[in-house]
Amino acid sequence: MEQALSLGVTDSAAIIHILQMPDPEQRKRYAITLAADLAQFERPQPVMDDYDLLLTSLSGKAVIQ
Repeated sequence: MEQALSLGVTDSAAIIHILQMPDPEQRKRYAITLAADLAQFERPQPVMDDYDLLLTSLSGKAVIQ
Protein backbone atom coordinates (compact mmCIF):
# COMPACT_ATOMS: atom_id res chain seq x y z
CA MET A 1 0.00 0.00 0.00
CA GLU A 2 2.87 2.37 0.79
CA GLN A 3 4.34 1.88 -2.70
CA ALA A 4 0.95 2.47 -4.31
CA LEU A 5 0.41 5.65 -2.31
CA SER A 6 3.93 6.90 -3.10
CA LEU A 7 3.18 6.38 -6.80
CA GLY A 8 -0.17 8.13 -6.47
CA VAL A 9 -2.07 4.97 -7.40
CA THR A 10 -5.59 4.60 -6.03
CA ASP A 11 -7.16 2.16 -8.49
CA SER A 12 -7.70 -1.30 -6.97
CA ALA A 13 -6.55 -3.12 -10.14
CA ALA A 14 -3.30 -1.16 -10.13
CA ILE A 15 -2.72 -1.98 -6.47
CA ILE A 16 -3.30 -5.69 -7.14
CA HIS A 17 -0.84 -5.46 -10.05
CA ILE A 18 1.79 -3.92 -7.75
CA LEU A 19 1.20 -6.64 -5.16
CA GLN A 20 1.58 -9.43 -7.74
CA MET A 21 4.60 -7.93 -9.50
CA PRO A 22 7.66 -10.20 -9.24
CA ASP A 23 10.83 -8.93 -7.61
CA PRO A 24 13.56 -7.35 -9.79
CA GLU A 25 15.62 -10.56 -9.95
CA GLN A 26 12.64 -12.57 -11.24
CA ARG A 27 11.88 -9.87 -13.83
CA LYS A 28 15.51 -9.96 -14.99
CA ARG A 29 15.41 -13.76 -15.44
CA TYR A 30 12.14 -13.47 -17.34
CA ALA A 31 13.57 -10.77 -19.62
CA ILE A 32 16.62 -12.91 -20.41
CA THR A 33 14.41 -15.92 -21.20
CA LEU A 34 12.09 -13.81 -23.34
CA ALA A 35 15.02 -12.30 -25.26
CA ALA A 36 16.35 -15.78 -26.01
CA ASP A 37 12.92 -16.91 -27.22
CA LEU A 38 12.49 -13.85 -29.45
CA ALA A 39 15.98 -14.18 -30.97
CA GLN A 40 14.65 -16.82 -33.37
CA PHE A 41 12.56 -14.13 -35.07
CA GLU A 42 15.42 -11.71 -35.72
CA ARG A 43 16.01 -10.94 -39.38
CA PRO A 44 18.42 -8.58 -41.15
CA GLN A 45 17.05 -5.22 -42.25
CA PRO A 46 15.93 -5.18 -45.88
CA VAL A 47 18.11 -3.37 -48.42
CA MET A 48 16.17 -0.41 -49.75
CA ASP A 49 18.65 0.85 -52.37
CA ASP A 50 16.43 -0.01 -55.35
CA TYR A 51 13.43 1.57 -53.66
CA ASP A 52 15.42 4.73 -52.96
CA LEU A 53 16.11 5.00 -56.71
CA LEU A 54 12.37 5.30 -57.28
CA LEU A 55 12.33 8.40 -55.09
CA THR A 56 14.73 10.35 -57.30
CA SER A 57 13.73 11.99 -60.54
CA LEU A 58 15.67 11.82 -63.79
CA SER A 59 17.52 15.03 -62.90
CA GLY A 60 18.79 13.46 -59.69
CA LYS A 61 16.71 15.59 -57.33
CA ALA A 62 14.66 13.95 -54.66
CA VAL A 63 10.94 13.83 -55.33
CA ILE A 64 9.02 15.36 -52.44
CA GLN A 65 5.32 14.67 -52.16
